[in-house]
Amino acid sequence: HKVVPVLASGSRAGATSRRKGWVRLLAALNHPLVQGVLALALFVTLFFPDLWVIGNPTNDADIVLNSVLLLFFGIFTAEIVATSLAQDGYLFSAFFWMDCIGTLS
Repeated sequence: HKVVPVLASGSRAGATSRRKGWVRLLAALNHPLVQGVLALALFVTLFFPDLWVIGNPTNDADIVLNSVLLLFFGIFTAEIVATSLAQDGYLFSAFFWMDCIGTLS
């Protein structure tokens, strides 16, 4: 076992720096650029499949559609994991389950 010194305040040494890392992650998730990418991902996943059907590409081109949707599935999954780590109270909350259901659908 690794010995972790306890500070006078009762918290463990290093806990503050770890918490600052989660705060930075949460700040990054709330950055307008990240929120813009997530909004674009949502828009693409909602409308791209229908536009794909309207465009009527060959079946050989379906790999493009599947690749784009898989990429955004990964982005949504990463956002759920990152938010679960960085935001207190998110894990197993109603918003967590709505994000999971939305990502899986």
